[in-house]
Amino acid sequence: MTWRSWKTARRRFGRSTIDLRELYNLIVDLSAPAASAQAPAGVRIDGPAVADDATLAWMDVTFGGWWSSEAAAGDNFVARRNGDVVGFATVDPRGLQFSWLQGVAREPGVGIFGPFGVAREQRGTGLGKALLDAALR
Repeated sequence: MTWRSWKTARRRFGRSTIDLRELYNLIVDLSAPAASAQAPAGVRIDGPAVADDATLAWMDVTFGGWWSSEAAAGDNFVARRNGDVVGFATVDPRGLQFSWLQGVAREPGVGIFGPFGVAREQRGTGLGKALLDAALR
């Protein structure tokens, strides 16, 4: 983002605790699945769908913060192993009141990704890549 576009964004989207120079347009070719984006054996990824109360509670316990309220505002891809939630990815949460989203979210062709999380014991297994791949398609 150039200095001029940053200044324009600042005028359009207002003051925020988020540094608008850190917003990026991530354009990628999604015509073929990434070879490494397969869910680990024994893990099933479902979605997109509204997260159920048990999944939202898991997010609160596992990650704390505001993630469950953000996830409740969007569609979710949820990864489960033996029926237990082990990861999630939220796409297009709407109605959030973060000032930096007010202008950006209204732009044509703009999608919102996140929050996104994988249980600590599942990290490094490729589950995060599989969730990201599912969410971006």
